[in-house]
Amino acid sequence: MFVKKHQVTVSLLETDDLATLRSNQSMTISWDNGEAHYDGLFINEVGDHNVLTFVTDLLLPGSSKCESLPFSVGIGPAAELVFLDETSVGQALGGKAFTNQPCIEVRDKGENRLVGENNMLIVAALYSNPSNGTLSPDNSRYAPVREGIAQFRNLSIDKTGIGYRLSFTLMKRDGEHLIEMKVAALGEG
Repeated sequence: MFVKKHQVTVSLLETDDLATLRSNQSMTISWDNGEAHYDGLFINEVGDHNVLTFVTDLLLPGSSKCESLPFSVGIGPAAELVFLDETSVGQALGGKAFTNQPCIEVRDKGENRLVGENNMLIVAALYSNPSNGTLSPDNSRYAPVREGIAQFRNLSIDKTGIGYRLSFTLMKRDGEHLIEMKVAALGEG
């Protein structure tokens, strides 16, 4: 009895840049026990909103084509946290939400924003605390990274003081510590 080997082909949806999908093997491979395993797939250019398309010759209910979620290709993992607005570090009044809430961009070693990395969060903490203040509210000390940016909301320090400093730590949602960044003093108020 002859059993036909079904195949699946991967391709990169059209992009605006020069990115191409490459592989250590063919872009078309055979199914094995209901699975197809690609080895060594890579995209040759840094870019955002990449989408892979998988098409099979196997007749399936619905569609024989599926697309990945959009993702970014960068130069390695997150390597740097950068303030998008320098006024993020400025004057703050004790007991009041910071006028300018920190807005932080996550970048790779090539200084590209990691747009497709949405499984991370940034945690704010006091690392210099000369007046024994408390950073609050507690649930606002965590900002999810969306499209490579974390926007904090409602952060405040309860006591007036000079020389407070914040640190920001990038973490994966599973708790793995990635990057820590310490920043300039928060104002005098």
